[in-house]
Amino acid sequence: MTVADYYPQGRRMWLRLHEKGGRRHDMPCHHILEDYLDAYIEAAGLRGAIGNHSFRATGITTYLENGGQLETARAMAAHASTKTTQLYDRRGDQVSLAEIERIRL
Repeated sequence: MTVADYYPQGRRMWLRLHEKGGRRHDMPCHHILEDYLDAYIEAAGLRGAIGNHSFRATGITTYLENGGQLETARAMAAHASTKTTQLYDRRGDQVSLAEIERIRL
Protein backbone atom coordinates (compact mmCIF):
# COMPACT_ATOMS: atom_id res chain seq x y z
CA MET A 1 0.00 0.00 0.00
CA THR A 2 1.31 3.44 -0.84
CA VAL A 3 0.23 6.89 0.27
CA ALA A 4 -1.45 7.16 -3.14
CA ASP A 5 -3.79 4.35 -2.01
CA TYR A 6 -5.22 6.86 0.50
CA TYR A 7 -7.12 9.22 -1.77
CA PRO A 8 -10.04 11.67 -1.87
CA GLN A 9 -13.30 10.74 -3.54
CA GLY A 10 -15.89 13.47 -3.28
CA ARG A 11 -15.79 14.81 0.28
CA ARG A 12 -14.40 11.60 1.81
CA MET A 13 -11.03 9.93 1.88
CA TRP A 14 -10.87 6.34 0.66
CA LEU A 15 -8.39 3.47 0.95
CA ARG A 16 -7.45 1.22 -1.93
CA LEU A 17 -6.54 -2.17 -0.50
CA HIS A 18 -4.57 -4.64 -2.56
CA GLU A 19 -5.89 -8.12 -1.88
CA LYS A 20 -4.57 -11.56 -2.67
CA GLY A 21 -4.73 -12.57 -6.29
CA GLY A 22 -4.33 -8.98 -7.47
CA ARG A 23 -7.83 -7.97 -6.39
CA ARG A 24 -8.39 -4.33 -5.52
CA HIS A 25 -10.80 -3.36 -2.74
CA ASP A 26 -11.69 0.31 -2.23
CA MET A 27 -13.36 1.40 1.01
CA PRO A 28 -14.34 4.76 2.47
CA CYS A 29 -12.42 5.85 5.57
CA HIS A 30 -14.14 6.48 8.86
CA HIS A 31 -13.81 10.20 9.60
CA ILE A 32 -11.63 9.53 12.66
CA LEU A 33 -9.39 7.22 10.62
CA GLU A 34 -8.87 10.11 8.21
CA ASP A 35 -7.59 12.27 11.07
CA TYR A 36 -5.27 9.50 12.30
CA LEU A 37 -3.91 8.69 8.84
CA ASP A 38 -3.32 12.35 8.02
CA ALA A 39 -1.45 12.84 11.32
CA TYR A 40 0.51 9.59 10.91
CA ILE A 41 1.57 10.30 7.33
CA GLU A 42 2.61 13.83 8.30
CA ALA A 43 4.51 12.84 11.47
CA ALA A 44 6.27 9.91 9.80
CA GLY A 45 7.14 11.90 6.72
CA LEU A 46 5.73 9.08 4.63
CA ARG A 47 5.43 9.38 0.94
CA GLY A 48 6.22 5.69 0.32
CA ALA A 49 4.77 2.36 1.45
CA ILE A 50 2.32 1.71 4.29
CA GLY A 51 1.39 -1.82 5.40
CA ASN A 52 -2.33 -2.49 5.32
CA HIS A 53 -2.42 -5.52 7.62
CA SER A 54 -2.02 -3.54 10.81
CA PHE A 55 -4.70 -1.09 9.64
CA ARG A 56 -6.95 -4.02 8.78
CA ALA A 57 -6.49 -5.64 12.20
CA THR A 58 -7.11 -2.34 13.99
CA GLY A 59 -10.19 -1.59 11.91
CA ILE A 60 -11.74 -5.04 12.30
CA THR A 61 -11.01 -5.16 16.04
CA THR A 62 -12.39 -1.68 16.68
CA TYR A 63 -15.49 -2.41 14.60
CA LEU A 64 -16.17 -5.62 16.55
CA GLU A 65 -15.46 -3.95 19.92
CA ASN A 66 -18.15 -1.41 19.09
CA GLY A 67 -20.81 -4.03 18.46
CA GLY A 68 -20.18 -4.74 14.80
CA GLN A 69 -21.08 -8.12 13.37
CA LEU A 70 -18.43 -10.58 12.19
CA GLU A 71 -20.24 -11.19 8.90
CA THR A 72 -20.29 -7.46 8.14
CA ALA A 73 -16.59 -7.18 9.05
CA ARG A 74 -15.96 -10.07 6.64
CA ALA A 75 -17.73 -8.20 3.85
CA MET A 76 -15.90 -4.93 4.56
CA ALA A 77 -12.56 -6.76 4.52
CA ALA A 78 -13.54 -8.59 1.30
CA HIS A 79 -12.75 -11.95 2.88
CA ALA A 80 -14.32 -15.11 1.48
CA SER A 81 -14.68 -16.59 4.97
CA THR A 82 -15.28 -15.28 8.48
CA LYS A 83 -12.43 -17.55 9.58
CA THR A 84 -10.03 -15.26 7.73
CA THR A 85 -11.62 -12.19 9.31
CA GLN A 86 -11.19 -13.73 12.76
CA LEU A 87 -7.44 -13.87 12.18
CA TYR A 88 -7.47 -10.05 12.26
CA ASP A 89 -9.64 -9.80 15.41
CA ARG A 90 -7.29 -8.65 18.18
CA ARG A 91 -9.89 -8.43 20.98
CA GLY A 92 -8.50 -11.54 22.66
CA ASP A 93 -4.93 -10.20 22.61
CA GLN A 94 -5.49 -7.76 25.43
CA VAL A 95 -4.61 -9.13 28.84
CA SER A 96 -5.71 -6.97 31.71
CA LEU A 97 -3.30 -5.83 34.40
CA ALA A 98 -5.54 -7.53 36.97
CA GLU A 99 -4.98 -10.86 35.22
CA ILE A 100 -1.23 -10.30 35.11
CA GLU A 101 -1.25 -9.57 38.85
CA ARG A 102 -2.71 -13.04 39.47
CA ILE A 103 0.75 -14.42 38.75
CA ARG A 104 2.37 -15.09 42.11
CA LEU A 105 6.12 -14.90 42.29
